Amino acid sequence: MSRPESRPSNWALLIVILIIAGMTACASVASKPTVIITSPPSGSQFREGDEIMIQSTATDNAGIERVELLVDGVVAQTTPSPSVQVSFTLVQIWKASEGAHILSVRAYNKAGALSEPAAISITVAPSIAQINTPAPSATASAFATPTQVATPGSDTCTNNAAFVADITIPDGMVIAPGQPFTKIWQLKNTGTCIWNNYQLVFITGDAMTSGTVVNVQSTAPGATVNISVPMTATTASGTRTGQWRMRAPNGAGFGTTVNVTIAVPGSVTPTRTATPTCAGTPLIASFTASTATIAPGATISISPGAAVTLTWGLVSNAERAEIDQGIGGVETPGTRVVNPIANTTYTLTAQCGTASAVRQVTVRIAPPAPSITAPSDGTIFRVLPRVATFTWNPVSFTGGVTYNIEIEMNTGTWQPRQTAASLGTSYTMPAFPGDNQGRWRVWATSITAGAGAKSEWRMFSFDTRASQYAATWINDDTSTSGITRVVITAASQTLTVRAFAKCTTGECDLGAVSKTLDTAIEPIVLTGFTGGHTLIITMNNNAGTSLKIIQTPANATYYFHK
Repeated sequence: MSRPESRPSNWALLIVILIIAGMTACASVASKPTVIITSPPSGSQFREGDEIMIQSTATDNAGIERVELLVDGVVAQTTPSPSVQVSFTLVQIWKASEGAHILSVRAYNKAGALSEPAAISITVAPSIAQINTPAPSATASAFATPTQVATPGSDTCTNNAAFVADITIPDGMVIAPGQPFTKIWQLKNTGTCIWNNYQLVFITGDAMTSGTVVNVQSTAPGATVNISVPMTATTASGTRTGQWRMRAPNGAGFGTTVNVTIAVPGSVTPTRTATPTCAGTPLIASFTASTATIAPGATISISPGAAVTLTWGLVSNAERAEIDQGIGGVETPGTRVVNPIANTTYTLTAQCGTASAVRQVTVRIAPPAPSITAPSDGTIFRVLPRVATFTWNPVSFTGGVTYNIEIEMNTGTWQPRQTAASLGTSYTMPAFPGDNQGRWRVWATSITAGAGAKSEWRMFSFDTRASQYAATWINDDTSTSGITRVVITAASQTLTVRAFAKCTTGECDLGAVSKTLDTAIEPIVLTGFTGGHTLIITMNNNAGTSLKIIQTPANATYYFHK
């Protein structure tokens, strides 16, 4: 009797069933989600009250359904995936409490499988307010304000940020499905920390970008910064909103949350549209620097780090306007304060499709203007010859400088008188022509940077006009026949005039009169003498030498130097 031929087939069927079951079991194990924490790093330190931004990415081929944040093993937040995604990146926020903590994140896939947790350890120190400030009184009022975050290790530096403007894509703008766009926010650093290595981070909603973390350029307290994020509109219709927030290097979030809200066609009637509103070449009304209007390509000079205000007028017939050097998109008209430390050219570009218009200003770093020490503005010199010495303070500039002076004379209009270069910090002017008004200014020149800013004009003048002085003598001797000579002597600042006349006994001394001179010079006119007489004037000059001047006119002018 032969055996049935079907038995081997039954065994084969059983083997196939076992293999399929094993593969199914393996597949179930393989679909377990994975999760990683990308920020903050383990070991980070915070202050109590900081809003810690825990960024994680969960991955599973079956799709991520939700992600949980646990603090010391207790679920603190559950975030569902907006759609079942194979890879889900999100930021969850936990307000820090004092102490050492373990933060962990775990993910569930669509089938309900749970990932192994990803965990980091952090330390939270007491808040600055608890350390330095007494407990508030019962009458204190509380108001909702943007979060201020103290930087760990510093009792004087806090982080805060305020929204200033939507530079591009105002809320409600219609964007076609799948259309790329660039969102630009302008934020202000309202804290006391410098933003170095800070980031703007996507928090929740529709990211509309794969880059959910954007580096922010260095921004000083009180300054503003434009932050650009390239995005793409969703393919699904409706109102799409994404929320973003500033994050410090240690992972603490702070400041006002900023939004991007667009209307993908099929949603509520938009308030703004992305329809092009320009054609042809844009028009830029003006682009200026500081207080001077700068033509395209023009240059101004400043000291390193000095503040310069860029000012631009209305830009019309354009889709957008932007300035380079990290400024980005701008509203028009507008202003921006910059502090360049090297020669910098700022370019304002207005764009309409493929057409563009450009304006530029160049800020050149050059030596500052010297400060003048003497003489004071409006000084009147009373000296002969007409010479003067001008002095100024030195300026500090890398590589050293020499100085230049420019002198002009007013003869009804200002005319160049003289210039001098390669000077130290003083200059003595040669004889100035006449009693004219003059002005002067000085500037420094660097070998590497060229000429610097000029000082303000300083005015001066000379006054060597004669003053009237009448010398009168009474001669009681009727036998005299007039004055024979006049002797004038100068000692220190006193001028003495002594007259002599012819007497019957020879020459009579008629006496003397004196006058105190100006500290520098006093021109004297001698009057009251009969014409035709010879006047012999004797005096000592500065060197003590006796001088004799013989004059015959009735009235003669003499200048006496101290």
